Amino acid sequence: MATPLEIGERAAVAAVRPRTRRLRLSIGAMLLAAVASVLAIEVALATMPRALVPAPLRTIETFHTRRAQWEALITGDRYLGFKLRPDLDMRFPFEGGAVPIRTVSHGLGDVGFRDIGTGAPYGAIVVGDSFAFCDEVVAEECWVRRLSDATGVSMATLGVSGYSTLAEARMLRRYGPAFGSRLVIVGVFPNDLADNVNFANWAREGDDNFRRWLVRKRQPHPGAVWLSQNSSVYRLLATAFEARARAVHRHREGDLELVLRFDDWWMKAVTAPEQHPGWPLMREALLDMRQAAEGMGARLAVVIFPTKEDAYIDIARRSVAGLDHLDVDRLPRLLGGFLAEHGIAACDVTGEIREHARRGRQLYYKISGHFNEEGNRVAAAAVQRCLDAGGLLPASAPPRGR
Repeated sequence: MATPLEIGERAAVAAVRPRTRRLRLSIGAMLLAAVASVLAIEVALATMPRALVPAPLRTIETFHTRRAQWEALITGDRYLGFKLRPDLDMRFPFEGGAVPIRTVSHGLGDVGFRDIGTGAPYGAIVVGDSFAFCDEVVAEECWVRRLSDATGVSMATLGVSGYSTLAEARMLRRYGPAFGSRLVIVGVFPNDLADNVNFANWAREGDDNFRRWLVRKRQPHPGAVWLSQNSSVYRLLATAFEARARAVHRHREGDLELVLRFDDWWMKAVTAPEQHPGWPLMREALLDMRQAAEGMGARLAVVIFPTKEDAYIDIARRSVAGLDHLDVDRLPRLLGGFLAEHGIAACDVTGEIREHARRGRQLYYKISGHFNEEGNRVAAAAVQRCLDAGGLLPASAPPRGR
């Protein structure tokens, strides 16, 4: 027979049980309503005419589409990390609109290079990242094409968006000799420091696809990766959280409209580049490229490109706290000193780009950190003056049809 205490406990449990059940049902209903709301938003965004989608979300979706299509452009490579596929002909979504992108193999097998409309024999080749690939502009506006047209020296670009200096050195080693060029131009950008660290870590781990490896490192949870690929709401929320960790300045003055982002990689490259773990890797890669160029019977010239934030630093200093005493030219000086010490020609276009920026010229896209058509034009002219002054341009030759 139950004691009074046991009877009381049973009564208390019996009284609580319905409330617990109701609480669970309420929580379940709220979760179901939240999921239904998110799905409704997803469907609305997917079916809504693009012109009616809020501008911030359109920008996020453009960059997501671009990333997804970029993966279709490339394939893994155990030596290079990844490479472009050959014989592609597509329109690629950029901030300024869809841009035609064609790749050719130059007879070098299962590899692609951006076709900028030049032809063999190539007096010069250009290696680098997105600034050598000429992201965001049509081939005719690419600074490499402009430089080729202006000098009469046919040039091919071996640039690949997302490459590090280490990967560029490997690209030059593997494919450079086949072009028979007498000049090798290497584009260097401040984010190469961080990219070098990532590439070195990938090389040690032995994966056969750098891009896939990098996605896993940045987002190890497969569920989050799936959501980033399939959910507009998730991408919007993730971007909002990322933006909270950034110092961002939006500037509009006359025809000039900029979004300046002072990301962590930029701050590290600017404040103490000589202490950056990617700096010795960059030095190693540049010396390797000098040796490779010499083996080809070619001269090596390094072009130093500034970030949008470097170019418009005067605007940034007026508007963003903490930038007043920041020496944004520290990395170009460090790099220039190293190149001079090792007899490598340097073309630092930072000064000319910044001078045009001070005149209120729009040289980069509003959101993207890449040159627009005007930026490519200014860069081509600056590089040409540098190469002319150094006597680095080989004799021009009429191109042969491909």
